[in-house]
Amino acid sequence: MCRRKVFDVCFDNIAADTDYLECDTTNSQGCARCRVTQPLICCNIHHPSEVSAYDSNIQKKKYTKEKHNFMLQDALDNWRDAKTIIVYGWARLNDLGPALIMPNSILDCIIDCAHHHKINTIQDLRKETGWTDAELFGEEVIGIIQRCTAPLPLPLISTPLRPSTFSTINTSTLSLLNTSSLNSISSPSSVAPKHHAIKCGACRKEGHNSCNRICLKHPSCNGGSEKENVSQTSHSHI
Repeated sequence: MCRRKVFDVCFDNIAADTDYLECDTTNSQGCARCRVTQPLICCNIHHPSEVSAYDSNIQKKKYTKEKHNFMLQDALDNWRDAKTIIVYGWARLNDLGPALIMPNSILDCIIDCAHHHKINTIQDLRKETGWTDAELFGEEVIGIIQRCTAPLPLPLISTPLRPSTFSTINTSTLSLLNTSSLNSISSPSSVAPKHHAIKCGACRKEGHNSCNRICLKHPSCNGGSEKENVSQTSHSHI
């Protein structure tokens, strides 16, 4: 069903199909003001390609307004006032307000979209807000948004850890030790190195050194024999 049918039924447009002929009998086409004209673009059902440019699939999330949001709102309010005076004059601004240039609903929508960084071009402005004057004043509004909007947060970048030289050395050392131990286990025929026997420097015999009492030339052995000889000599003299 066409979306215009609701309005046709509400305003009884069918009954007014022939009224325009009676309103102006001098014109064969009837009254130009009362004549119901067919629009070039009907609705999103009959002309979806023409209407899809104003659709937005982005869901607006609730948020708490911050400093940048209030700055943008004040800047857009000042711009609306100044632009209304330039285009329509101060009297229209005083009587009707700045909504002649930009309605309040469009202003709120711009602030919401700018908070989520959804408006960067004139096409984005027209698509997100549906503002009819986006092509005419879009560049000025985009400039205000870029000046007052908070910058995008920087993405988190994770840098992989570099392997340290110490760990590399330890790894190589462990691998060498493991290899050598495996080689020693795998080759049972390998003979352990032969240790040199201890050799005494006094008597030139192996198995002890010159400080050991078992050595025949140790001072303790010589001292004992001399004492024995001395005692025997003393007894003989007596």
